[in-house]
Amino acid sequence: MKKTLSFLAAAGLVVALLGVASAQRRGSGTPTLSVEAKTALLEALAGPVGEYNAYAGYNAIVAKFGPVQPYSNIMAAEANHIAALQNALRTYGVAYPANPYLGKIAAPSTLLEAAQAGVDEEEANVAMYDRLILAVKAYPNLVRVMTQLKTASLEKHLPALQAALANGGECTGTCIR
Repeated sequence: MKKTLSFLAAAGLVVALLGVASAQRRGSGTPTLSVEAKTALLEALAGPVGEYNAYAGYNAIVAKFGPVQPYSNIMAAEANHIAALQNALRTYGVAYPANPYLGKIAAPSTLLEAAQAGVDEEEANVAMYDRLILAVKAYPNLVRVMTQLKTASLEKHLPALQAALANGGECTGTCIR
């Protein structure tokens, strides 16, 4: 009897969750997105401390100094972050702009300055995600994406840039992220 009740309770939960998912979909099969969540996604992608800006900044550093670590690895990671946000926007049928920062960000004069700028930008990126995650809290998939991007900045990019900063602006070995 307990197994039957547990099964029925679980089945009821699944039906309830399916009902919520259905309620969040338009007639076209594309999930709906609140204005607040749409704005948050677009800010994470194209805002002043978003992923487009980060990619363009690391791209400028690599263009000036070559494939120096950790900048070239972080630039590649930022391309993955962009793809994740673009995919999320596509899921909800939201158009997104091209990267407005490419070619418009000047590289710092030295790698030491680049490391400090990277630390500052990654800290601002983490703070941005702390704020934006609250704006998408009704969308578990978006919370998951933004949390993963925040975690990458906090646990991978930031420590690599801090190690580069401690090493004159670049590093090899353990600081590559």
